Amino acid sequence: MPPCASCSTGPLACANCITNYSLFNSTCLLNCPSGYASIASICQKCTANCLTCSGQTNYCLSCNSSLLLFNNTCISACPPKRYKDVNNICQSCVTPCDQCTSLTSCISCVSNTYIYNVTRCLSSCPAGTFIYTSFCSTCDSTCQTC
Repeated sequence: MPPCASCSTGPLACANCITNYSLFNSTCLLNCPSGYASIASICQKCTANCLTCSGQTNYCLSCNSSLLLFNNTCISACPPKRYKDVNNICQSCVTPCDQCTSLTSCISCVSNTYIYNVTRCLSSCPAGTFIYTSFCSTCDSTCQTC
């Protein structure tokens, strides 16, 4: 017996499906095709920006090209304190980074920390460096200490 619970216009056109199946184009499927989510046992198309979705048409699992996934929503750019990873998902910067381009590369630091060696935020500058604005700058080679 096919997974149809009842038929509509003929024996191959399902009106609704048995448990664990979803209706898609008059056919009952165990899994909805990519780009669709099963809602009340009916395969419904994901919202325009979602490539794949689950449970709701606007609960994105992945996004169409050039968009980024953030909190199951597709957006054009990551919000502040986030960076785009290799899977086009917005990830959080790690404290003490305030702004970052990756998990290990800070652009700016939280208060009372300083950028050292272009990518790291430190609470104090190491020996051989001094605080200059929000950066740890290298001391002049002619200085014994600075």
